[in-house]
Amino acid sequence: MKQNNILSFLHNKLYVFAITALLMLVTSEIFAAQFIEVSEDSEHKVVISSYELNRIKIEGGRIEGFQALEGDLSAVSDQKKGELFVHLPQKYSKKLTNIFLTSDSGATFKLLLVPKNIPSEQIFLIEGST
Repeated sequence: MKQNNILSFLHNKLYVFAITALLMLVTSEIFAAQFIEVSEDSEHKVVISSYELNRIKIEGGRIEGFQALEGDLSAVSDQKKGELFVHLPQKYSKKLTNIFLTSDSGATFKLLLVPKNIPSEQIFLIEGST
């Protein structure tokens, strides 16, 4: 009888662990934020929503400026917070798009925006050594 109780207890613990792990996996996909270490000498691929607004922020810094081909994307800079909000026009919703960001440290980063059919993304850039 005691052995059955122990097996039942272990089975219940394993069941709870499996459900918890599954929920963590699902919610991490739903509420994913991207943390990307960036440097000036590399191109960095960033997945963005092809149909919703996306937020780009430099951790511990500010985006001072950006450059992209005219018409490739719609971007609004929040000067107060130093963040950038980007949206792809429908005709470019499947096109890879390059954007250059300048940080308050003076560094310039090249991002390759990769559109996917997903909800809005939050991209946090972490400045590495340049």
